[in-house]
Amino acid sequence: LLRKGKAVGLAEGDALVETIYEICTFLLFTGYLLFYDNRGLQLAFVCIGLGGSALICISKAYESRLKLPLNTIWYSLFFILAEASAFWAHSPENATSRYLRLMLVLIAVSLGISQYVDTTEHCEKLFKIFAFSATIISVTQLVFTPVSDWTEGFFGSEVGGNNPNTFGYVVSIGAIA
Repeated sequence: LLRKGKAVGLAEGDALVETIYEICTFLLFTGYLLFYDNRGLQLAFVCIGLGGSALICISKAYESRLKLPLNTIWYSLFFILAEASAFWAHSPENATSRYLRLMLVLIAVSLGISQYVDTTEHCEKLFKIFAFSATIISVTQLVFTPVSDWTEGFFGSEVGGNNPNTFGYVVSIGAIA
């Protein structure tokens, strides 16, 4: 953040950075699943979420409080191994599919979350964001799924083309949060 031409760290712009990060995280959680079939919109929401993660990481780095958690290191090592496996894959173009891009998103999001959640209050806010996101996704599914399909067993694929299991685990985690 810049204020009067000078860089302002997280300590001075704490509330603004946190609010921007919370909005970006909500948009990432909601938009990624609602627009699963629309790669352009999904990419836009991923970029918004990654921007929020980058903002909080830059702010923490400016204050010399940036930490590299173990789960981010493991995600990074797994990503390197998965990417290296493309060299010996039968079909290299399929080996570097959207799943590897998803792993990059997971690395960036986990790094952003680890920088944001430094208090119990932040952890509770993140749970509320996830629960609210799951509520929005659920209401959207209810509105756009025909009533006749509610008992067919494939509830959750009408909006965004998600696998019903994906819809189920997101909503169950949101209910727990």
